[in-house]
Amino acid sequence: MHRLTVVALLIASKFHDDNHCSNKLFADVGGVSLEELNASEIDFLFRIQFDLKISISTYEIYRIFIERYKRKELDRIVIS
Repeated sequence: MHRLTVVALLIASKFHDDNHCSNKLFADVGGVSLEELNASEIDFLFRIQFDLKISISTYEIYRIFIERYKRKELDRIVIS
């Protein structure tokens, strides 16, 4: 699971910042080989069809989820 998180953070970093950290740094910090990270990055991007944006409604669902989680209100979350 942590490999997926490292790849997702790497891709998000590249998407949002022109001056991002290197894949080597992400691999070192994430505890994976550079080769594995590079292959996982390509695989991830193809699986999501290079669609890195989300809709406002999807963003709002997750924002509310995180806010409620911070307040320990998970039992009241309703996602439709």
